[in-house]
Amino acid sequence: MRPRVIVIGLDGLEPAFAFDRFADVMPNLSAMRARGAWGPLRSTTPPITVPAWACMTSGTDPGRLGVYGFRNRRPGGYEMEMATARSIRVPRLWNLLSDAGKRVIVVGVPPTYPPAPVHGEMVSCLLTPPGRPFTHPASLQAEIEKQTGPWKSDVEEFRSGETARIVRDIEHMSDQRFAAAAHLARTRDWDFLMMVDMGGDRLHHALLGTPQWNEVGRRFYARLDAHLGALCALADADTTVLVVSDHGAREMEGVFRINDWLAREGLLVLADRQTTSRAFHPGLVDWKRTTAWAEGGYYARIFVNVRGELPEGTIEPSDRERVVAEIEARLAEAPVANKAHRPESLYDDVQGAAPDLMVFFADLAVRAVGSVGGLDVVGRENDTGPDGANHSWHGVFAMTGPAVRPGRVDGAILQDVTPTVLGALGVDVPKGCLGIPRIGATA
Repeated sequence: MRPRVIVIGLDGLEPAFAFDRFADVMPNLSAMRARGAWGPLRSTTPPITVPAWACMTSGTDPGRLGVYGFRNRRPGGYEMEMATARSIRVPRLWNLLSDAGKRVIVVGVPPTYPPAPVHGEMVSCLLTPPGRPFTHPASLQAEIEKQTGPWKSDVEEFRSGETARIVRDIEHMSDQRFAAAAHLARTRDWDFLMMVDMGGDRLHHALLGTPQWNEVGRRFYARLDAHLGALCALADADTTVLVVSDHGAREMEGVFRINDWLAREGLLVLADRQTTSRAFHPGLVDWKRTTAWAEGGYYARIFVNVRGELPEGTIEPSDRERVVAEIEARLAEAPVANKAHRPESLYDDVQGAAPDLMVFFADLAVRAVGSVGGLDVVGRENDTGPDGANHSWHGVFAMTGPAVRPGRVDGAILQDVTPTVLGALGVDVPKGCLGIPRIGATA
């Protein structure tokens, strides 16, 4: 026998549900906790799917990656562009293991679209556009769809309020992910298998805080646990198994309209005076009179309109520090409690078109809304559709295996996953990795 590793990623799985409220319907996860290491897993700053999974599987942070969310500002311009696998310019676990001669299976780990060559098989992630190739090798696609039916990369319009349809789609997508991973585990030779299911995250957004949540959430967590048990049953005595989530979930308590606040403060000037709320895009802004603008989401990214860096910059580079400090001071008086960070205070290395300020409202209980033209800065409704959830700072971590010391683990971070996996498989950890191996220790 040889050492192997299975990593089961459950996007958005919340410790308060998995370890407490729904623990009685998760016997497989509870059994892992009883015989292995477990605890909360601190997410990245920001705790968002794309940078979080990329950091978990590379041992780096968003600053080093230059990836601060699903969308990131294109250098030299005002436009935002979607992150893809090509946005991650550092080796990830499957690259490091492939280079070491290990055979890998990767299913649904963000961001892996477009799929890239590995020493094994890859099925790409939620970022895969409908109808586009989603496997490496390309011939694997037909095999996967023969096993699972037409592939569902993500749940469409999961913020639409169509509860019954959304729940059906989430369950179907999760079933497909686990079926694909189990099929490949049974039919391929492998040393490392990692899969990520997006179902929990989508369900939180669709239903958390609604009257149906307890019943539907409880049923879905039980369904996830059954899938987890079936996949873990494929592990032998020499296999290390990790169950991890990239962040948790909490009820969304409201929204702060960051661009409307900037406009009220005279820092963002729109090209017209319409009072109808509209999705933000650069064409709505009078850039020649604008000091700063923002991208919304789980947190706000504020950018200063610096001359020489941007096409219609208004702020001299020498004045940037003064302007950022002024915005920080004004945020301290904003109607919602917030914490503003400069990227250089969070990361040792800041790459890409980083924001000047990263602002978290009410410790993630309040979402930052980027649309413009609303009458009120503070509100209840998300601008992209009905949404009950925001992300929280901690996901889950549970691990069993031949070198795992049982007990609760406190202080684990996402980046610990990379050195833990590499250590279990006898592969050197790259220099600069921010995590520590969790094999053989409960500290």
